[in-house]
Amino acid sequence: MNADGSNQTQLTKSEGGYPRFVTPDGKWVYFQSGLHQTLWRVSTDSGEETQVSEEKIFEPAFSPNGNLLAFFFRVKGNDNRNQIAVMSVDSRKIVKTLNLAENRSTPVKIAWAGDNQILYYITTNGPKNSLWRQTFSGDGPRLISDFGDEEIGDFQVSPDGGSFAFIRGKWIHNAVLIEGLK
Repeated sequence: MNADGSNQTQLTKSEGGYPRFVTPDGKWVYFQSGLHQTLWRVSTDSGEETQVSEEKIFEPAFSPNGNLLAFFFRVKGNDNRNQIAVMSVDSRKIVKTLNLAENRSTPVKIAWAGDNQILYYITTNGPKNSLWRQTFSGDGPRLISDFGDEEIGDFQVSPDGGSFAFIRGKWIHNAVLIEGLK
C-alpha cells in the first residue's frame, strides 16, 4: 500500500501468517505461517508464495542486511534443549547453531545488532528474564542484564548495539459475574 494507506494489495492467498521481514528492494515479504509456524516468502510483484523452511521456527529475526535468519529451535533427542539456528536466506541452509546460555531457560525473543555479527536474545527461567549477547562467530553467551519477572512482549536493538527498546508488562486478569439478565 501507499504511505497514506491507499492502494492496498493482498499478497498472500493460500498460507498467510505474520509478516517478519521485507527485503531492502521491496520485492519479497517473509512471513511466518500462522498454521504451521514455518517460514514463507511472497513476491510483491507476482504474489507467488514459497515455503522457505520445512521445520517449525520460533521468534525468527532477520539480520539487518537480510542475508541471515536467526531463530530458536528445539533439539530433538533426550535433552530437548533449545538452541539458536542461523540460516542463510539465499541457500536456506543452517550455517551455524548456538547454545543458549542456560539449558533450562525458555527462549523469548531474539534480535540482531546492526553489524550482522552479534545476536541479542532474551530468556526466561522461572520469574527471571535475562538479556544475553552472543557473537555469530560462536563466542560464548554473555549476560547483559536481568529484567525481573515482567513479560517481555518484544525488543529491538539500535543499529550500533548500544541501546535497546523493550515492550514489557504484566497481564491483569479479572473475572466478572453478571446475574439477572433476561
